[in-house]
Amino acid sequence: MRKMVYALLACLLFTPIVAAAWANLSFDRCANITIKNAGSSALSNYPAYINLTYDSDMLANYSDLRFYNSSCDNSGTVIDYEIENYTVANATIWVRLPSLPTGNTTIAVYYKNNTAVSSGQNASGVWDSNFKGVWHLDENPSVAAPQMKDSTSNGHHGTIINLTSSDQVAGKTDGSLQFDGVSKFVNASDISATSVSTSMTISAWIKVQNRTNGYIVDESNTTTGYVPYGFIFTRTTTGSGAGRMDTILNNGARMSTPSNSVPYNTWTYVAFTWNGTSVIGYINGAAVNTTSYSTSITSVTNSNILIGKRWPSNSQFNGTIDEVCISNISRSANWINQSYQLVINQSSYVIFGSEQTRPVYDFTVSPTVDNFSVVNNTYADRNYTLTNTGNRALNITCGANVTWATNTTACPTNFAAAASQNVTFRFNATSQSAGNPQVLLNFSNTNVNKTATANVTITAASTPVVALALLQPASATVTDPFTPFLQNCNASCSGSTCTSVNMTVQYSNDSGANYFDMNASTQLNTSTAQPQTCGDISASSSCNRTWSVAGKTPGAYKIRCRSVSGSAPANSSATPPFDITASAFVETSISPGSVAFGSFDPATSDNAASNNPINITVTSNTNVNVDTYISATDLANASSTIAAGNMSVSRTGGGARTALTNLFPGTPYYSDVAPNGIEQYFFYLTIPAGQNSGDYTGAVAIKTVQIGAAP
Repeated sequence: MRKMVYALLACLLFTPIVAAAWANLSFDRCANITIKNAGSSALSNYPAYINLTYDSDMLANYSDLRFYNSSCDNSGTVIDYEIENYTVANATIWVRLPSLPTGNTTIAVYYKNNTAVSSGQNASGVWDSNFKGVWHLDENPSVAAPQMKDSTSNGHHGTIINLTSSDQVAGKTDGSLQFDGVSKFVNASDISATSVSTSMTISAWIKVQNRTNGYIVDESNTTTGYVPYGFIFTRTTTGSGAGRMDTILNNGARMSTPSNSVPYNTWTYVAFTWNGTSVIGYINGAAVNTTSYSTSITSVTNSNILIGKRWPSNSQFNGTIDEVCISNISRSANWINQSYQLVINQSSYVIFGSEQTRPVYDFTVSPTVDNFSVVNNTYADRNYTLTNTGNRALNITCGANVTWATNTTACPTNFAAAASQNVTFRFNATSQSAGNPQVLLNFSNTNVNKTATANVTITAASTPVVALALLQPASATVTDPFTPFLQNCNASCSGSTCTSVNMTVQYSNDSGANYFDMNASTQLNTSTAQPQTCGDISASSSCNRTWSVAGKTPGAYKIRCRSVSGSAPANSSATPPFDITASAFVETSISPGSVAFGSFDPATSDNAASNNPINITVTSNTNVNVDTYISATDLANASSTIAAGNMSVSRTGGGARTALTNLFPGTPYYSDVAPNGIEQYFFYLTIPAGQNSGDYTGAVAIKTVQIGAAP
């Protein structure tokens, strides 16, 4: 037996439906975080305070967090963050926003790495070069000095003086330090006045617990106590302990907030800014006083940054301090207010989105290796199953040189997650040359790379010889779907394998470009249930099939006979086609079959028929869409009439009504009703004033025609 081969390459390319990209494929979960801007101006490189609730998909130490400057599944660039502290319930985090425009911005937090991944935080990256010192004051005083860390890259860490672990108490954002107003303070390395000589911002959260004057933060000379710059709480009333904040520049008070603007035993956000000419004081995000000051700051030697006192020993603060920041620029009013609002109204200005799962774009193909034989001058339909193993829908597109079998017309699109779908290719083996038996089906993409290989062997010897004849006129037109037409095939066979050869009937609805086997579920239906094939052929046989075109689209069809050897149809052994034309056919039913009105008084309007609605059903035998026309005769008895125009019809039983006439109108009452469609009509009658009593009869005519045809 001589073998011949046919090589076919069919490329199926996979593309995700969405173009967005998961920013970090190492993490399986993501949530959007929307930060609202509290003011009317944009902020740049802004450190946003975020109180993040623990999620069971996160690692217990939050080391698997990564923040990006775009929403989930929308690419983005990683942005710096600092975890100030965390518990089993939440983490206190500062995230640098490259831009906080007016309105809001949305960033994303990615997490769930499922391994002991190291933390991605970069504290110094959160606080830009304008920050000279940032102390969260949440560290344990009992550890080795320096205990209070400066989160900036400047390293102005602070050493506790006389503070113990019991002085680490709950703060406004996380931990804070409680000072006694006597001997407890923090001593940090100096931030020279030269770095803030022409502008600065100092801010902190404080809670006053005793009505004594006390410095929040300052630079002062260790011997003389000279203060180039600082921020001090000053008592202004007795009893309650309320007071004000004084800004110290060049050892003098240059701005004071109003008396009693700082309450007793209440967390208060205090800040001042100086731009080289004006000093502005802020309480809880609002500007409360502005003074002029334009003298550059004079630096001194032998000085330190102190939190909770000034050198040498006086003006120590009695109360709690949290989140001390020193910058060398004058922050905007919006910056100050934003910093206050994010802490005091976190839930209003930081909105967390729902958890999202990392997209998985993947699928499998089965079988991956497909070995089969194809008899020469025949073809084989081979089936492959695609399964979407990801969690997102896919689009799979097919390349050139693919011949589709009858039951497949295209690769799957909008291919749902976890779904499976069969695709069937037709391998034609007509007049092929000898060669290596290889057919390769590629399913590939940058995300997915799957390959199915089919080895196709074509055998050219010992094939049965089948002669077919179509015993039918050259053409026919079928106008009545209930008048079947006879399809008669006659065949003879010679050869040793005739008993394995069957006959069947094919149809084409595209002028013979493609033929399809006819059976009870194809476009042309049998009038009675019949098998697809005619049975085994021994020497000669005839095959008679009766078909109808009920409910099928009007148009031209071609019918032919073909031979079948096993599962491989022999396209070359087919008769010349028989042409048949299906004409338009309209069939409707009306129920009930009459319109009945009861007894009504004269001068009454819109009396509904007692058997409303009348149902008009376009049957499945109809093969075109239809228009509906309605007319009526006058209602009459022996002595009087009621004009047809007193009758009206509505499609909604209470909506707009159309008066009937004795003739069908020029336009349909309702247009473009599809086969199997049902229309409901409601009829109404108006009795003219003075109308004689009696029984009246008439007729209502309802006519359906092919859409666009005259009634």
